Amino acid sequence: MRFYLRLYRAAVLARLEYRLDLVISITTALLTQASALAFYRVLFSNTSDLNGWQPPRVLLLFGMVALTFALSELFFNGIWNLPGYVLSGQLDRVLICPARSLVYLLVSQPQLHAFGNLIAGVGMVAASLWMLSPPAALYWLLPLWVVSGALTYTAVLVTLGASSFVLVGPYGDHLQLAMQLLRATRYPLGVYPPWMRFILLFVVPLGASSYLPSAWLEGEVQLWPAAIVPPLVALAMCACAAATWEVGIRRYQSAGS
Repeated sequence: MRFYLRLYRAAVLARLEYRLDLVISITTALLTQASALAFYRVLFSNTSDLNGWQPPRVLLLFGMVALTFALSELFFNGIWNLPGYVLSGQLDRVLICPARSLVYLLVSQPQLHAFGNLIAGVGMVAASLWMLSPPAALYWLLPLWVVSGALTYTAVLVTLGASSFVLVGPYGDHLQLAMQLLRATRYPLGVYPPWMRFILLFVVPLGASSYLPSAWLEGEVQLWPAAIVPPLVALAMCACAAATWEVGIRRYQSAGS
């Protein structure tokens, strides 16, 4: 654990050396979240609710998804480099290190523009909670839900990323699928057709950590599934991702010289 912490610290310090790049990346992330909020404002300027969900509860979804993005990018972003590593042979360097290859890869390339998503996410969640005046239990469970969401999202990225051992190429476009599915959970799942809801809750269960807690506030589900299901889903997805990685890594062939 000390090794991974030192590796992560060194990676963060390396990123901090480029201060202008850091400022630009954080600003870009904030602008991206601002564009999402602009659409949110346009949406609710034309309707009073979305599938029965009032604006503050949808804003809570926006904030939780932004925090999920932020935590995954800040701590486990390295999976996005896997396609290039496989193609160039740089993965060999990861595999010869005396550490677990997946964890090494995940923590070695943090993206500090995540602070922009983090700031925006905290702001949106704080604004929604101020308007909602929710039960006290939400404040205790909110960190658990956000961490569960980040782990689930990262696990989906790893599972998709493992296909890079078979479908070799320089780009991680297939990882964009996980990002777009997570963005879809900004909205109540009831607005989607049944097949899409099934995917977001059972196949790629990114909706478990944001939709279920918000549905509890809406009175659509009880507290115990809203509290228990997200961490259980996160653990199950992490186990699935680790198994998929092990299967994929056995098929890896070095690029050679």
